[in-house]
Amino acid sequence: MRYSATVISLVLLAISQSPLYAQSTPTEIDYQSQIKPLLKSHCFACHGTLNQESALRLDAGKLILKGGEIGPAVVAGKPEESLLYQVLTPDADFQMPPEGQGRRLKSDEIQLIKNWIAQGATFPANDQPEADPAEHWAFQPVIRPAVPEVKSRPANPIDAFINARLQENKVRPQSQADQATLLRRVYLDLIGLPPTPAELDAYLSDTRPAAWNRVIEDLLARPQYGERWGRHWMDVWRYSDWYGRRGAKDMTNSYSLIWRWRDWIIRSINENKGYDRMILEMLAADEIAPNDRENLVATGFIVRNFYRWNYHTWLKDNVEHTGKAFLGLTMNCCECHDHKYDPITQKEYFAFRSFFEPVDLRHDRVPGEADPGIFPDYKLSVRNGPVRTGMVRIYDRHLDAKAKFYTGGLEQNVVKDKPPIEASAIAFLGGDKLDFKPVELPPRAWYPGLKPFVIQEETQKREAAYQAALKNRKQQKSQLEQELKQHESALADVLAARPVNRETVESATARQPSSRSNQQTLLLNAEQGRRALSYEITDWKAFDSEIQIQLQLKILKDAHVNFQLSNDLTGGRTNLYFAFEAGKIIAYVPGTTNATTVGTYQHESGQLEFNITLQLKPDQDIALLTIYETDSTSPILTQTPIALNGWNPALQANRGLFLDAHQGTIAEFDQISFKNQSGQELLHCDFEFPVYQSGEDLPGIAHWQLTRFSTGTASSQVILKSPLTEAEQKWQQQVKAGQQQRNLAQAKLEDLQLKQQAAQAELTAYTSRVRAATARYIEKSGNAESLEQAACQAEWQATLIQAQSNHKSVKLALLQAKMLP
Repeated sequence: MRYSATVISLVLLAISQSPLYAQSTPTEIDYQSQIKPLLKSHCFACHGTLNQESALRLDAGKLILKGGEIGPAVVAGKPEESLLYQVLTPDADFQMPPEGQGRRLKSDEIQLIKNWIAQGATFPANDQPEADPAEHWAFQPVIRPAVPEVKSRPANPIDAFINARLQENKVRPQSQADQATLLRRVYLDLIGLPPTPAELDAYLSDTRPAAWNRVIEDLLARPQYGERWGRHWMDVWRYSDWYGRRGAKDMTNSYSLIWRWRDWIIRSINENKGYDRMILEMLAADEIAPNDRENLVATGFIVRNFYRWNYHTWLKDNVEHTGKAFLGLTMNCCECHDHKYDPITQKEYFAFRSFFEPVDLRHDRVPGEADPGIFPDYKLSVRNGPVRTGMVRIYDRHLDAKAKFYTGGLEQNVVKDKPPIEASAIAFLGGDKLDFKPVELPPRAWYPGLKPFVIQEETQKREAAYQAALKNRKQQKSQLEQELKQHESALADVLAARPVNRETVESATARQPSSRSNQQTLLLNAEQGRRALSYEITDWKAFDSEIQIQLQLKILKDAHVNFQLSNDLTGGRTNLYFAFEAGKIIAYVPGTTNATTVGTYQHESGQLEFNITLQLKPDQDIALLTIYETDSTSPILTQTPIALNGWNPALQANRGLFLDAHQGTIAEFDQISFKNQSGQELLHCDFEFPVYQSGEDLPGIAHWQLTRFSTGTASSQVILKSPLTEAEQKWQQQVKAGQQQRNLAQAKLEDLQLKQQAAQAELTAYTSRVRAATARYIEKSGNAESLEQAACQAEWQATLIQAQSNHKSVKLALLQAKMLP
């Protein structure tokens, strides 16, 4: 069929002029299934039963129409005038939900709300607001229900409830299981193991009354009962052995001694301990049972959450798993915001966390086991391997610590204008009515060293060490003393047989000090650096008005070398001073420490040898310095006064002399002697064999020490002036061997004596310390201070003797090593 163009045009025109509204009219919006779920997902958290921001609730239709502080949220039929719609649009002054507090609604969801308002914002008449979460059945006190009446009288009230439901649903119960099946079930239920054939036969043949009850009592009394049911509680409380980098023996999570908490759970169940008491001990045994070692390990619940690498993570886990394990609440949700459906605020989360803020871990000793030592704090790159002895527990290390309010779940995002939050429990559970008070711990809780078993074990250990040292000395003393006498006698014979070298017998002029052998001298080589030695003068009872000091000095390379007398060797204080420096003789001007040139010498000729005499005149506080060149009869200096500056070594420690060679110097010192007015020799350092041996350095010999002023590779050494004859070499070898034998016996005797003295001093010091601490903290005695002073003195004495003993043991070991072939 053909139509004219005119007809077609008329039809199209008619169609184009007809209305199209019916095609775009939206379908009716259902509030209950479409609007309320949308509001619940995006709005109820701030405008529901838990929170009513701006006094606005959106969890019921009538409340939406009622509105809040700024009027109704919805004007029915007028979405453009409705606040609920306005805040969802992009051009609103403020949008909901606020940024960072939830997903913004999609365009189709916004259109849905707009259409609902446009259609009149209708809702069912029976629409109700959200129920108060605090009224949830899980948060209501448990009320014992009445036991229902049933046709057949049950053996147990629980059966009455079951039978009542069976009757209600017209269900016939199964007949009772046979005795063998019942026995198997109860065994598996209570101890997790089936009965043995013997146990089954015994039960089936037991015709006495209450046989069934006796089986149950027996199973409840078995240790397997706690092991069986402890497993379930350990799952709830997240028990696990320590883990981390096991290959590297580095604990990061939990702790190696956590097994004691596991055993406590089993033991508590077997002891029929109440669940309420178990919770108290797991969270606060350190306060409610501070000296109860068996139950302190219950705090393993908190130890289990321990994470070594981040203290903050540990505290977070404590809050989360305490809430889950004992309250059945996901408190961890509140770290970032108020809980979405439980009545717990973010502030309450931090208040709850404040209970754990003071907590840290510590080791405690266990009777019969070694002291585990101090709990190691985390240090970067330091491994902490498993500890095998003692126990681990919590204690309040940071008493005043409180949780700081932070945002976003990141502890570094602390809100600075919010103060730390006081510890408190959850309000809706009645926690806001609890009164928390500090707990005064008994002294032995924070001073575990005063626990009786610790004192007993430590005393026994020290007593045993003393008795062992005493016994060891008694067993060896007589034999070592006999050996010492033999070695001394043999050494005396060798020394008496010294060969005579006629070239070294009493050589030079009257100005030289007398020489025993004059074969050795002390060399200071300071070509690179500085070498300074000190000699402490001891045991001088008096300081005569006239003391004469003599010494020999040879300068091999001239730069600066000096001799000093000092009243403070450790501090490096100089009293008397003279030096040879590139042709000049320098000394302190009397009454001062000002150096001045007092003489000169010709140093271009190379080696220079000097005989030096000092005549000390303490009453004038001066010394008279006389210097000769060895091969000259003309003095360089004669009776030249220099400063003494109060030098006096009598009855004083840390006083003596310095020998000091500065960089660029090579010098030899020899024949240093101190004599009183009557000519008695008070001190003589001739650097001769056998006291000084060729090739050895001085520090450690007699009273010689290397000072802190020494630098670089400068050295000091005893050297021979001329080669030894074959006979002298042989004789010196015999003397050295004899000295070693004598010194070894002497060192062994001294080592045994010092070990005994050290053990006895340690026992005395420990006993004194315990006595003082007991008086101070347990007895609160008035004489505590005097006991503490005595304990300090005993402790100091024990430390000193132990150091001396250690030093002697090292010297003995060194001597024995030197004697090895």
